[in-house]
This record gives sequence, C-alpha cells and structure tokens, in this order.
Amino acid sequence: MKNKAPLALMEILIMILVFAVASAVCLTSFVWADKESKTMELQNDAVLLVQNTAEALKFRKGDVDLALHDVGHEPDDEPAVEVEILKDTIDGLGGAKVSAYNEKNEEIFSVDVFWQTSLEGGNADE
Repeated sequence: MKNKAPLALMEILIMILVFAVASAVCLTSFVWADKESKTMELQNDAVLLVQNTAEALKFRKGDVDLALHDVGHEPDDEPAVEVEILKDTIDGLGGAKVSAYNEKNEEIFSVDVFWQTSLEGGNADE
C-alpha cells in the first residue's frame, strides 16, 4: 500500500489557495464598499448643507453671512459651501446659487434659491 501523505498535503495546499483567493476578493469588496460609503456620506452631507443654506438665505433675505451663521457652517468644514448672489434677477426677486464642494474643489451639489425683495432692488427688510 502506498503512502497517502503527499495527496493529503496537496489537498491542504489547494484549500489554502482557495481560501486565500476568496479572502483577497472579499477584502477588495470591503475596501470598495467603504470607499462608496464615504462618497455617499459626503454627498448626503452636501445635499443637506446646501438645502439648509438655501432655506437660511430665504429666511435672511439674501444675507449670506447670517445664513451661514444660522446653518453653523465654518469655512474649514467639509464639504465646503459657496454662495454666489445672482445679479440678473427681476425686480422684487433676489437669487443665489448655493454649491457644495469636496476637498478637490469639485462641485458635489448645487441649487438655485430665490426670495422676495423690495421693488427698489434692496432687501425686503431695508
């Protein structure tokens, strides 16, 4: 009768190889899922920040500093928010573009917001 040890050793090595490949695939999937999760979290934060800033701008009749203070956003926070006041609006209507940017200065989300102003061109509370 021949010794079956080399065959058993070969089976063990094949099983180790199979588990190593499976663990490499799983690890790659977990890294990808973590990256996607962080990206989605940043996008969600950007949408909420832009929406809250837009609502604060409407409430403050276009006062950017007060609106950002109301939202509690600091200049170094991630994502960064930028408010661009629109100059070509009709009388009685003020407007702005509110955008959120990532650390690479790529736009994540933006929205245009409008509010009522006085017909003289100033803010309604002037």
